Amino acid sequence: MSDYTKLSKSPKSALLYYYITNGLEFILSVAVYVIFILYG
Repeated sequence: MSDYTKLSKSPKSALLYYYITNGLEFILSVAVYVIFILYG
């Protein structure tokens, strides 16, 4: 819980966390797309 409060207090860390989560979602969707193209 302490990490979460630390993240919400620091705007820079919150922005970094936002980019990391969005990046992971993007990579995951691209991976699924590639798998569908290769095996579809």
